[in-house]
Parts: sequence; C-alpha cells; structure tokens
Amino acid sequence: MNKQNKILTVKLEGPNVKEGRISIDSFTLLISKIQSCVEHFGLILGGKTTGRNIRRHPSAIKKECSLEIVSLLPGSLEVTFDLTSKEEQSTLFKTPHLGEKAVSLMVDTISGFEKEKPTLPPEVNVPVVRFIRDISNLTNEDVSSIKFSLEKPDIKQAIITKEVHSRIEKYILEPYWSATLVEGILREIDLERNKCQVFPIDNKPFVRCIFSKDDEDEVISALDKYVKVHGEAKIRAEDGSIQLLEIKDIEIVSEIEEAGLFKEEQGLKCKDLLNSDLVGIWKNRTDIHDTVKFVEELRKKISQREI
Repeated sequence: MNKQNKILTVKLEGPNVKEGRISIDSFTLLISKIQSCVEHFGLILGGKTTGRNIRRHPSAIKKECSLEIVSLLPGSLEVTFDLTSKEEQSTLFKTPHLGEKAVSLMVDTISGFEKEKPTLPPEVNVPVVRFIRDISNLTNEDVSSIKFSLEKPDIKQAIITKEVHSRIEKYILEPYWSATLVEGILREIDLERNKCQVFPIDNKPFVRCIFSKDDEDEVISALDKYVKVHGEAKIRAEDGSIQLLEIKDIEIVSEIEEAGLFKEEQGLKCKDLLNSDLVGIWKNRTDIHDTVKFVEELRKKISQREI
C-alpha cells in the first residue's frame, strides 16, 4: 500500500488474535477510542480545552481529525487508518494538517508511557489519557500488545503493553503537578504558615495556595484583589481539581469593587470560610448569614480594633 494513503497502522498481537480474529465489542472499542483520542488531541491543539481563543468551530476541528479504515490485514490483526479530510490548510507556509498533528501527538503520548517514569507532551491532560486507558484495557483481555506505527508527518512508533497500561492507570489515579493559572479573589492570608486562598469567580471551590517568604509582601498587597495567580499546582487526576497551588507569580488585575465581582448573589460565601482550614473562628457561630455583607462588616470591625 502506498504510504500516502495511510497515516496510522495499529497492530494487535496476542494469543487471541493470532488468526486475525477479535471480538466485535473489543474491535469496536478499539477504533472508537482511537477516534475519540485523536479528536480530543485536535481540540487541545486547536485551543478548545486550554482556554485559548479559537478561530475555528469545534465541529470543524473534529471533522479535520476524522479517521477512516483503509485496510484490515490478515495474520495478527492489523488495522490501517487515514484521515477523512484531505483539504489543505490555507496558510502561506506548508504546515502539518491538524489531523496529522493530533495523531502524532497521540503516538507521542503513548510512547511517553513506555518509560518507567513517563515523560508526556505538555498538551496532555487526564481526559485524553482516559481514552488511551480504554484502549490499553484490551491488554487485560484479548491482546498482549498494541503497536502504533505513524507514517506521516514523521515516521514513529509506540506500543501499549500490560506494563504501559499499569503506568497509564497510575497517572490517572494519582495526583500530578502541572503549571496552572488561577483567576479570582485572594483571601485569608496566613503569614505563619505562608498560606492563602484564592476564590475563583466562577463559583468553583477555593484554591489553597502556598507561597515563599520572599513573596510575602506581594501576597499581602494582593489581599482582597482580583488576581491572576501563576504557579505549580497539585491536581487531582480523577476530576482535575486543584488540591494545592504553589505560587510563582501574582498579577493584580483590579480591586474587587472595580471588577464588580462580589455581588451578594454570586460572591464569596461564608460556607466557603466554614470549610476553610485557615479560619477556625467561624466553626461554632450560629449568627452568621450566608452573605458577603456580613463578612465585609466583620472585616471592618477587626480592622478598626487593630488601629
């Protein structure tokens, strides 16, 4: 077969596929998860899952990442794929097709798990690894290995084995560290333990943060302000929630009043403070109403006592 007519070959090996036979359920899962994985990588590269501005609609991105089966070879089960979309991207310089880049990124990710200490591309996230995990689950059933051979834009290979499957499972289940940006209101500074909290403006749970002694003045100056906090975050792999953020840089965007963020119906709530590990004085209070006004009045009283 001409290499121009295919982008990816997937070969399954194992005692149950020696004669090119595999259950319909396993085969359907294999091709559907490969397709989902490539589409998700396409959305990542297109900015859909990273918060970047997108110039193309997600449906157009998925169309460009659509795969089709072009051959099934005898012997150990071998499936060859190509991209459905063959339209050239309208750029002055020849660049790889988005679908080609997505398939290549999938192979790079699988290859990264071949190492005892996985090294993954920066674009990789837990949701897309779940698709790869679904593929690797086959190594517990019908097959012993799944080999991915990329034909374009570059020639490269990767293989899923039981060991690789175990590393993928570990990655999904264990927390991991990643560069992260959090936007919200910086609250509740604890100078003794170098801790603070950032309350996102989208009503997500507050983020526990730690900072170095050298950044103490910068953190204090950002109190009660709308900030963008850059740092290394410990992320719960299962749901992507941030367990802890180690602050590297704080950008003050505006005062709370200027941003117009904390209106009573959408702002900081006392139940967040009740759940805080920094503020213990709220625990046994029965006179606290779930309003921002109460919190601000209490802060004002405390501030007047300190004068």
